[in-house]
Amino acid sequence: MKVLSSAVLLALIAPVMINAQDMKANFEGTWALNTMKSSPSASNSSGSLVVNQDMNKITTTLTDENGAKVTSKYTLDGKECINKSGGIEKKSTAKFSDEGKVLTIVSRYEKDGQETTERSIWSLNDPKTLSIEQTVSGTSGDEVTRYVYDKK
Repeated sequence: MKVLSSAVLLALIAPVMINAQDMKANFEGTWALNTMKSSPSASNSSGSLVVNQDMNKITTTLTDENGAKVTSKYTLDGKECINKSGGIEKKSTAKFSDEGKVLTIVSRYEKDGQETTERSIWSLNDPKTLSIEQTVSGTSGDEVTRYVYDKK
C-alpha cells in the first residue's frame, strides 16, 4: 500500500516539477516606454513595444515616435535568426539563462562599413515592469542604454 501511495504521489508531482523547470519569464504583452526610468535619456526612442512569445519563439514590434514599426522574430533555442530593418541585416541569437529569468539577444550587423554587436538583456523587475539593458559595441567603444517599459 505504501508503494502504491508513493507511486501515485510521484505521478502527480513529477509533471509539476518538470513544468517548473521549463518555466521561463513571459515577456508577452504591450509595453509603454517609461522615459523617466530609462537611461540615458531614451526620450527619442520608441514609446511602444509589443511582444508575442511562445515556447519556441519571440516576436517584437517596436513603434518609434513617428509611428514607424519594426518587427523582429527570434527563436529561443540559440540558433541564428536574420532580421532586416532600415536596410540593415541583423544576424541574431536569443537564449534564456539557465534559470529562465533572463533573455539575452545578441545581434551582429554591419553599418557604414563597421561591424557592430548589440547585446540586449531582458528581465522582469516585476510582472508589470520590463527592463532591457542594451550594449552596442563598435569601433568607438560600448554604449549602454537601459530601457524600462511598463505593461499597458
